[in-house]
Amino acid sequence: KKMYEIAYPHKSRYEGTVFKPYIDTFAVSYYLQEDRRYQTTEYGQNNYSHNAYEKSILRNNEFFYNYAKMIQSVLDIGFIKRRKEGQKAIVFCSSVRMCTKITEYLQACYHDLDIRRYCDDDPYENLQEPDIRVSTVLSSGTAHDIKNLVCTVLSIAMDSLQANLQTFGRLRPIDGEKLEFYYLNCQDIQKHKNYHKNKATLLKPRSSSFTEIQYPRRV
Repeated sequence: KKMYEIAYPHKSRYEGTVFKPYIDTFAVSYYLQEDRRYQTTEYGQNNYSHNAYEKSILRNNEFFYNYAKMIQSVLDIGFIKRRKEGQKAIVFCSSVRMCTKITEYLQACYHDLDIRRYCDDDPYENLQEPDIRVSTVLSSGTAHDIKNLVCTVLSIAMDSLQANLQTFGRLRPIDGEKLEFYYLNCQDIQKHKNYHKNKATLLKPRSSSFTEIQYPRRV
């Protein structure tokens, strides 16, 4: 050990880059109505599927409205009330159909804002130009820098370390601005609870703050 210290003194060693957290993270928990019917697996499979969950939401108009209203409420807190000119937000959904429906819902809510879907063959301008874009992780999760992005809402319950870090990392440092990352988790679904626990472990050391929020209405 003494010879190692002589050959490689601490002052000459590379210690790695120091990561400075710059994102405030918010875990938004919610409960479903007691008689709510939902699906979390695809036919013939046992693994959790958020696509299957979104399908069950979209099959019921009231379920979808309550779910979309929750996303709108998160945007109101995290983006609308503090938004400055030129700042942007992104909402991540699992399926293209949910992206389409959430985009239409938000367009009806915020008439004065530019809101677009970015999936599949949508033009690249739909990712870069609008005030709010609604997209999938596959379409917007990697290799895309969105200028002046200050708020991300992740509606997908997912456990992939890479995918969670990709969506978290869409927010780039902006001098003097608060950057906020919100993710949803349903406390009636065990997989959501498991993923929430893992996300908290993953994101707490990477966040400048970590806050848990209880959505006040049942979805």
